[in-house]
Amino acid sequence: MIALRTVCLVAAATAATAGAVLERPGVFAMFGSCGLVLFVCGSGLTVSDAIPCRRGAFASSLACTVAGPLLVVRPPTVVAVAAGIVAALGQLAVLGAAIRSRSAGTTSAAT
Repeated sequence: MIALRTVCLVAAATAATAGAVLERPGVFAMFGSCGLVLFVCGSGLTVSDAIPCRRGAFASSLACTVAGPLLVVRPPTVVAVAAGIVAALGQLAVLGAAIRSRSAGTTSAAT
């Protein structure tokens, strides 16, 4: 699961950066590909976090699943960039908790 969360983090951070840096015609390709990756990987993570009921991980996975279609449907808006930022921060928080618990030797809630 850490690999999927890393993929979601990279896609969300790329989308947020592209929305802030690129101009209108160039942003469509980046938002489309990042949105597709966020939707597919976020859906898988949402299902895997819902069954054992991991609340924080579920919320960040759900944010990725919602951010995917927002990036594809409404590319150059502030809402899409904000969704990418929220998804990236959520995945970063869950990944940080997973790495801390793994280094402490306990079973991780995010893996």
